[in-house]
Amino acid sequence: MQSYNNNNKGFKGTNKNDKKGGEEKVFRGPFSSNVMGVPIVNAITGVKYPWNVGSFEENHLWKVANCTRFTPMTYFYDSPEQYEAYRRVELDPESKATWHTLQKQLNN
Repeated sequence: MQSYNNNNKGFKGTNKNDKKGGEEKVFRGPFSSNVMGVPIVNAITGVKYPWNVGSFEENHLWKVANCTRFTPMTYFYDSPEQYEAYRRVELDPESKATWHTLQKQLNN
């Protein structure tokens, strides 16, 4: 995952002690995408996708809603595997298989 993050423009680093050129790198995420009609951003990197929140194209991404606070937050990831690696969780294999099947259908 670290190599993935370093290749993305919006990644700021996850280790507060990680310094490069005397500057401290601080992770500023996760980045939410809650406002309909605005560009979706990757929850980890903050990099904008070419699609807007609420569009059909958001089906190309793994979408997670965090409803543990007063204002629910929506996060978008490239795939369920990216979400698993970032959150250090294991998703239901059936949910992942369903998502991957949908991706194949969307790309045809």
